[in-house]
Amino acid sequence: MNTITLSDYLGYIFSEIVEARAIADNHSKEIAEKYSKDEVLKSFSVPRFKIPEMNLNIPVLVTGAKLENTFRFKMTEDAFKNMITAQLNYIVNSLRKKKSDFTKILDIKPIPIKIRPGVVVPVSPRKAKANSKIQKSASIISSFYNQLKASSDEQTIVQICEIRFAELLKKTLVNEKLEPIYKAKYPNSELYFSSVIKIIEIVENNYVIEKVKVDNLLVSPLTNIVKSEGDENSIFTINAKIVEDGVFIKTVQDEQGNEKKVVDFE
Repeated sequence: MNTITLSDYLGYIFSEIVEARAIADNHSKEIAEKYSKDEVLKSFSVPRFKIPEMNLNIPVLVTGAKLENTFRFKMTEDAFKNMITAQLNYIVNSLRKKKSDFTKILDIKPIPIKIRPGVVVPVSPRKAKANSKIQKSASIISSFYNQLKASSDEQTIVQICEIRFAELLKKTLVNEKLEPIYKAKYPNSELYFSSVIKIIEIVENNYVIEKVKVDNLLVSPLTNIVKSEGDENSIFTINAKIVEDGVFIKTVQDEQGNEKKVVDFE
């Protein structure tokens, strides 16, 4: 079915009416020139018709609508961080199991040490480095989350998830010294793609429609379609009254002698 927007449909109807008057006025001008050259006709008034008012009853068949949806990402930042961390941990654990020289880490319970008040216990370089890695990853995840909060376009959301998770995975593999085994065992990035698909699915399910705005109504311009396919629930009638109003564009001079154009209405 051929459809156009309601604004285009009505705009075209009104512009056609204006064009009709322009054609009639141009024809009156041609007749005036003809009368002026005839000794008898130049005494006659030039015929010109005006339509002071025109009433239009336009049946309109609504065939659809263009809607603009405003989405909101409802997932909390903590829940998002846990979800991303879970995916990263899954990949890391999978790779550790694949290492040929994998050794179990002994579960040694720390011996409680009583610390006197005022004594500062230095943090080991290894633990400080690990904390630094965690903070860097957390900042990337926060930036990842904020990008999703600011976006509502589906294609953009997918791109954000793909790019930012790839960035996080790259850093994690480097930090955990697992990049060589990842490339060897998964040359086509199978673990990345399986994880990012899950992330995209979870993210998309957490977008909710916050507001719906009608951009345009779509209507059928064909009257035979309106008659044959329309019913009382899909057709409405526009009752429009058009009042004729002509304009004159004149050139005038101001006090300084500068010319400018002004518009006068009939």
